Amino acid sequence: MKKVWSWLNGKKTVIAEFYWTALASICLVWFPNGLPPTPNKIYLSVGICLTFIGLGHKAAKKYIGGTEPD
Repeated sequence: MKKVWSWLNGKKTVIAEFYWTALASICLVWFPNGLPPTPNKIYLSVGICLTFIGLGHKAAKKYIGGTEPD
């Protein structure tokens, strides 16, 4: 797990950015009147989790002083 986390270092926020950009565009094409409630909740929940992981880890590294949190 640490190898995967290390490999994702610096990529987590970018993954969240691509997620929001791609899905926002795709949802407008497929569902011009908006997503149905259940898929919308899933879409938003996944996006918020990805963003939290990316930005949270970035903030933790800065707060801790550049070290990887355990």
